[in-house]
Amino acid sequence: MIVLARIVLRLLADLAGLVVLSLRPRRVDAATRVSLALLSRLFDWRDAMVVVRPETLIRRMATENPRWGEERIANELLLKLGLRVSPRTVRKYLPKRPPGRPRGDQRWPTFLRNHAGVCFAGVS
Repeated sequence: MIVLARIVLRLLADLAGLVVLSLRPRRVDAATRVSLALLSRLFDWRDAMVVVRPETLIRRMATENPRWGEERIANELLLKLGLRVSPRTVRKYLPKRPPGRPRGDQRWPTFLRNHAGVCFAGVS
């Protein structure tokens, strides 16, 4: 009886682990492909998948957070979603700024001009 209870508990723990792993986004590797091929015999797994296009996700993050640059967006994708994207790829999908519209961040001369009183106060 105790052995049967241990087996049931182990099966429940494995099932919980599987649920946790299935909720984490990750890249598809060979083991995942084999798993999907085996599971496809049980049900139509294509109905359970959500496809996220990187350009849509990056553009949405950029428009919702206009001060974020490509490094910040790449880091947010990695930390919050587990998606490894290079800043160069992020730059490729960022929405283009209309001509004549300034950048969202400060350049170095603008920063110095805005903070010169604080930075150089007391320097003689």
